[in-house]
Amino acid sequence: MNFTYLDYHEDLFSKIISNDLPRIYVFDNTNNMLKAREYYKKPLLQRGSIFITISDLKEKLFPTDRLILKEEKLAVIFYELLTEREKKELQISDYFDAIEFASEFFNFFNELNEYGVKNIDNLRKWQEKKYNLFKTIRKRYRKRLEELNYTDRTLAFNFNNFCSHFMEGYNELVFVNIVNFTPKEKRLLKLLQETGKEINLVLQLSPDDFDEESLRLKSVTLPEELSSEIELYYTGERLTQMVNLISKMEAENGNITILDADYNNTCYHRLISPDKIDIDRDLSFTETKIYRFLEVIYNLLKNADSTDGFLRVELNDLLEACYLQEFRDYFSINENAVKVLQELAREEYAYFYPGFIKRYISLKRFGEVLEEIEKLRQIENINQLCNYLENLNLYFLNDREISNNITQYFDALLELNSLEEMGIVSSWDHYFKDKARGLFRMALNYLRYKKVKPVIDNQNKGNKLDSLFSAPHLSRDILIVLNASRGVIPSEAGNDFILTDRQRAELGLETINNLRLREKYYFYRHILNSQKTIIFSLKNLESNLTTSSFVDELRLKYGLDLKEAEITSRQLPAVIRRIFPAKPAALGMVSSVSRKEDKLVIETDDFPGNQMSLSYYRYTTLIDCYYKFYLEKLVRLAEDRVVVDREMSPLLFGNFVHEVFAEVLNRQGRNLNVSKEVVEEVIVDKLNSYRLQINNYYLPYYRKVLLPTVRDSVISFFRGLKRRVKGEIVDIKIEWQPEKSKDRVIFNHDFTDVFLNGRVDLIIETSDTRFIIDFKTGQGKEDQLDFYSLLLAPDYGSEKKVAKELYNVMKASFKAGAPGTEEEFAREISEEIKNFFEGGEYTTIYKSRCKDCNWMDICRVVIE
Repeated sequence: MNFTYLDYHEDLFSKIISNDLPRIYVFDNTNNMLKAREYYKKPLLQRGSIFITISDLKEKLFPTDRLILKEEKLAVIFYELLTEREKKELQISDYFDAIEFASEFFNFFNELNEYGVKNIDNLRKWQEKKYNLFKTIRKRYRKRLEELNYTDRTLAFNFNNFCSHFMEGYNELVFVNIVNFTPKEKRLLKLLQETGKEINLVLQLSPDDFDEESLRLKSVTLPEELSSEIELYYTGERLTQMVNLISKMEAENGNITILDADYNNTCYHRLISPDKIDIDRDLSFTETKIYRFLEVIYNLLKNADSTDGFLRVELNDLLEACYLQEFRDYFSINENAVKVLQELAREEYAYFYPGFIKRYISLKRFGEVLEEIEKLRQIENINQLCNYLENLNLYFLNDREISNNITQYFDALLELNSLEEMGIVSSWDHYFKDKARGLFRMALNYLRYKKVKPVIDNQNKGNKLDSLFSAPHLSRDILIVLNASRGVIPSEAGNDFILTDRQRAELGLETINNLRLREKYYFYRHILNSQKTIIFSLKNLESNLTTSSFVDELRLKYGLDLKEAEITSRQLPAVIRRIFPAKPAALGMVSSVSRKEDKLVIETDDFPGNQMSLSYYRYTTLIDCYYKFYLEKLVRLAEDRVVVDREMSPLLFGNFVHEVFAEVLNRQGRNLNVSKEVVEEVIVDKLNSYRLQINNYYLPYYRKVLLPTVRDSVISFFRGLKRRVKGEIVDIKIEWQPEKSKDRVIFNHDFTDVFLNGRVDLIIETSDTRFIIDFKTGQGKEDQLDFYSLLLAPDYGSEKKVAKELYNVMKASFKAGAPGTEEEFAREISEEIKNFFEGGEYTTIYKSRCKDCNWMDICRVVIE
């Protein structure tokens, strides 16, 4: 076995790739293999060299006549093998709980196989219990594979299966910059030597850093003197890092490569045009129209039910689907239909059912949506699901920006369909409580791990951006490294499945230190093999972000300065102006100062008919915020994206309770001796009438806890009312609302008259007293009773005493309002309205609760 060591500044591939004799070149990853192949020119009429990754080499050298099961099939067979006792012990309730666990299980035994660990001793009691359980499952798994005549990659890598036919005509294998070999791979190299092959290991590092006996990296030594230029910068956030990256690219002259240490967790491909930065990155299938469409269909299916004799879906799920363009295109749903759905949401319906389609002609297309959900609910097996998915009309779901989304889609369906054909699954009943939902979710899982390629204009590619850890080992002119921060590089990840890191070290398995040493090597190799390197780190104490320890080592070793990047967050608005000069309106959202200078003036047109209705709640909004009053009460601006909560809103619950009280009062009339049976009957009737507005998720809680509380409170209310109302009742008015009248005008202005308006929950008249009662399911203020007293005055005169009561439904308690406070409250209202009009502007004043306001993004109130 021969070892060749290259200095960091040398061009690795040009040094080792030869055109004279045919060789087998073996690489640690696909990117290195593909890039190295570009350096090779096959001699005319001669056998060409082979370029291959080490994992593919193993498959070639250990062929099998059995079908090799891959990740998806392994998860299924793992779950299939578990007994009920094992599921309970491993806390696995269904198939989806087993997917991640299965992956760790197989990785664990694969690693034991690679490192030649036959058995593990000296375990703690809980570890030994788990290990013995896993060995039992593993034994059962191997037996099942024998019965099915299948295998997996680990079992196929068996030296009894070794076959050298693949290498005939090749005398030399060159392993290119592979810095770590497992014991099993080390044994393979010796076997290759025994077959007469020449083995050469080419490594770009110091000979002192590599252990030739164990064939592993043992250290990473920085050279005493730098032969390249290095600049170190930090930024507080990713956005400023990206802006500084673009700035540096514009300033530098030369061939630039960008490597990202956190490549898998960043989304530069969404933000930057390919002609600026070339990100040769396969996209997850989850970013395709097909997947997004199927995901919203699954959400509709997941929560659909027919407990009331008709199919219904959650309105929130349907709205979320309608916010997706491809869903609207697929079912030909127009904007007007979405607006009707939003109105139903504002009316706090939790479910959409066929009755709405009959009620609103614009919702006709949703009949087809319900038909599709009903079809899916009937699915019993994979074959039926695949038939359904194969027959989707992909015309509306084909991404023109992605080259292979359709082929990847059908590849996934073929793999999915093979599950039943392979005889792995005994019955889907063991996997899912609801087969249709479970199988559809399984299909989404298959698609999630597919990769697709974006269509890129090769004529206008920008500078290359790649992953730091998988980038080819090239020599570069200018290198820019992103996200060189602690927790990213070195990573915090470790393998703690059953074994501790210390136990792993004792067994000779991969440890966190081994992983970090390789990360350190890749980091330094890229830097030391470039003429100039610019490194960006994220450093923000508030977010607990610090620079990488690798960067700190560079800084200390070579006396480098770590500087704050030239463009800071304070300068971003100016930078955005330069980058987006054609969008001046967007700049107002960046600069709070421009919002402060804007004025929204009170105008006559704001009050059609020169009248303004003022209910109690409109009044409280007015005194809270003039700007909110304008948006919410005058122009009645609605949110574009309405979301329905599963839980009953306070408003909906309040309406429900008010209707219960109103119905009981209607049934009882002037008789205040209410029975428990009557109250329960009313509550059940009202609950049924609210079934489309109450989500099934919370329905058991409402029935068991909340509704009994309401029942007891209604009974308590009538008992308390009997004690308060003295004398014969002459009249009862429920939900009383006056006609609009000039008698209720409380303020006159040049371009509007402000009159009071509202609805009183309950008015009880005796011969000498008028009782005003307001029901509250939350907190209530006594001045609302004063408002109602003012509202009633023109109709009832002032010959009777007025008694005001708030009734807290949840606490089943009365709270009397202070007598004779109406006139003072009337003066307060007049004064507030006067100040509002004299100000002449819908002003904003920042308050702590502004951050929770629906209109915050519009008003952009300045915090002072």
